[in-house]
Amino acid sequence: MIDGVRYVYIPFINNPILKFFGYKVYSFFFTILWILKNKGEKAMVCDVLNAHASASMKACRLFGVKCAGIVTDIPGYMGFSNKKKSFIKRLTQNRAIRNIKRMTHLVPLTDAMCDIINPERKTPYIVVEGLVDSSMEEQTPIVVNDGKRHLTYTGSLHEVFGVKSLIEGFMMLRQDDVILDIYGRGPMKDEMDSYMAKDPRVQYHGVVSLEESVKAQLSSYLLINPRPTGEEFTKYSFPSKNMEYMATGVPLLTTVLPGMPKEYHPYVFLLEDESAKGICKRLDEILSMPQEKLQERGQMGKDFVMKNKNNIRQAERVIKMISKF
Repeated sequence: MIDGVRYVYIPFINNPILKFFGYKVYSFFFTILWILKNKGEKAMVCDVLNAHASASMKACRLFGVKCAGIVTDIPGYMGFSNKKKSFIKRLTQNRAIRNIKRMTHLVPLTDAMCDIINPERKTPYIVVEGLVDSSMEEQTPIVVNDGKRHLTYTGSLHEVFGVKSLIEGFMMLRQDDVILDIYGRGPMKDEMDSYMAKDPRVQYHGVVSLEESVKAQLSSYLLINPRPTGEEFTKYSFPSKNMEYMATGVPLLTTVLPGMPKEYHPYVFLLEDESAKGICKRLDEILSMPQEKLQERGQMGKDFVMKNKNNIRQAERVIKMISKF
């Protein structure tokens, strides 16, 4: 029991098959006992990607209890691999989607997700693209006095996420007082040494703790998310990175992701040409702006997410949706 929240860990036998079915059986009967024990109006909130969520959902439907599914990913739609899926894999994914559709309420990450899991929009739903920790209100950008303007990317080092285009675009810049700080791991990790050898303004810092990552973001002149918009999965995703970046109060440059609602656009810098040349041009434009204008945009972004997208506000929206329908 922590801060009034009771955590129950499911017991299991450490065998893949027994563990899988054990989770489902335990979740089904645990949910039934919870329903019978708690009288009055109630609802269950499930992470639909957990294997035992479908068992809890079936127990809820059996007793006419509301069951809201948090949908952060759709099985089979969120990857960027071109590998052909096996028959069993496709069968499993289709079954998972059917179970998601059986939830009485849905909380998808983007509206486009509903084209798959709620095509007729008959199931009550509310889009929650993410949230920021309300404690970030106390954090403010850190002034760096090394004479450099730090442009920062934190995340997976995948070419499909636009990292290669970002680095190549940055290397075209002529300014000497800029640094591209890169944090994270991924397939491009081994290429970082060659990029740093070509241009010492590119600095790769590897994987760091969450505290160090936040400090790096707060110390930045500009935060960048170069994720390309052409990939199919971008319709079904809202990168938490954008919200995380905006909460720092440091200005953000991001591509015009289809999963990002237009209400965000006035509070960030948009990157429409995602090529290396396009990135270079946009960075040059932003670096030529008065620093006060960048700071103003960063603060506007922070005010927007802290007021409208904090964890308390987003939870309230979910509770109201469940209570209303």
